[in-house]
Amino acid sequence: MDWKARVRDEFARISKRADDTVVEELAQHAAAAFEAAKAEGALSGEAEAAVRALVESWCNGTAGPAHVHRAPLIEGAPASTSMFAGLGLDIRHAFRLLRRQPGFSVMSVLMIGLGIAATSTIFSVVNGVLLKPLPWPNAGSLARVSETREGGTVNTRPIFSNATYLAWQEHATTIDGLAGWSATTVTLDSSDGAERVPAARVTASLFPLLGVSPLFGAGFTAAEDERPLVILSYGFWRERFGGAPDVVGRTLRLASESVTVVGVMPAGFMFPTPDARFWLPMHIPAAIVPGGNGRRISLFDAMARLKPGATPAQAAEEAQRAARTLPDLGPVIPAVFGSKGPAIVAALPLTDALVGDVRPVLWMLLAAVVLLWLAAVGNVASMQMAHAVARRREVAVRAAIGAGTRRLVRQLLVENAIL
Repeated sequence: MDWKARVRDEFARISKRADDTVVEELAQHAAAAFEAAKAEGALSGEAEAAVRALVESWCNGTAGPAHVHRAPLIEGAPASTSMFAGLGLDIRHAFRLLRRQPGFSVMSVLMIGLGIAATSTIFSVVNGVLLKPLPWPNAGSLARVSETREGGTVNTRPIFSNATYLAWQEHATTIDGLAGWSATTVTLDSSDGAERVPAARVTASLFPLLGVSPLFGAGFTAAEDERPLVILSYGFWRERFGGAPDVVGRTLRLASESVTVVGVMPAGFMFPTPDARFWLPMHIPAAIVPGGNGRRISLFDAMARLKPGATPAQAAEEAQRAARTLPDLGPVIPAVFGSKGPAIVAALPLTDALVGDVRPVLWMLLAAVVLLWLAAVGNVASMQMAHAVARRREVAVRAAIGAGTRRLVRQLLVENAIL
């Protein structure tokens, strides 16, 4: 049954004029009444006759809310009390309303969408950088350690010296392990020519300290820290060796030197930078040359794993005490650190050290985009309020033909949910 045509014909029969909004509203309620009557057990003919009579009473102005809500359309049929009755009609009406006002709909969707997109994007960054734990077992016990000299002003990035490293390693009681690394770029020789590839030199203790083992082969050992060996990243292994399982024992040419592959790291492992393609062993020499007066200072990045109950401050104090027991290391110290003053060692949780000064900036940026999103929601709410004022006549018609408060509220909620 085309209830819209029926309503329009009824108005024409009694010589009354009704605009399209009123006709559509009455037709919608007629369709809802027809479906409700059938749900209550009426035959199609009975339901249609009852609703036609109801439409006539609406158009003649003789039907009130009590007629619709306090008596079933079909005598002896129980009135429907389901909160979902007519929900499908509400949804269809909401879509029709949005189609009739495309400018309002598009503007609302764009404002809310842009607010959600900005907030989600920044939160993804904050989650990945600040909230998500580091991808290593017990990463909370890892601390980045760095060394400076009292009164020094030269270094602008965290570094550690071989002298302090070895002195602390020998007498450490607050840490379970110490490791060093140095990001570098090496020349890879191949049949296609030479290319510069990002890599890293690491001590044999680094991978065990992070709790990560190679997917194939083995890691470095302290006895091999001066041998020409290499551990490949998963991506480099797939790219250069096609994922061959017998890659261990093969060789690469790095800066005209042949190095032997001893392992492949698991997929997803990245350290110290996301683009590191392989790792080479790093030897930490003694600061004082045996049998002579020479001094050798090497600088690199370092981290430690704290023992249970130990704090970064306790570890830093222990390392500092070890560094201050060393003999004079010569003129190289002021050249490197800008001062010959006593050693100062700092230790920070690895997450804090990696994030650095970015943390407050990210939190401020997240707060800003949340405020932007709230402003967008507020603007859409204001538009909805103005829209509701313009729809007073429609709501009045719906109430006049029997729509109760709960039904009107549900219709508005459905419209906003779809939007």
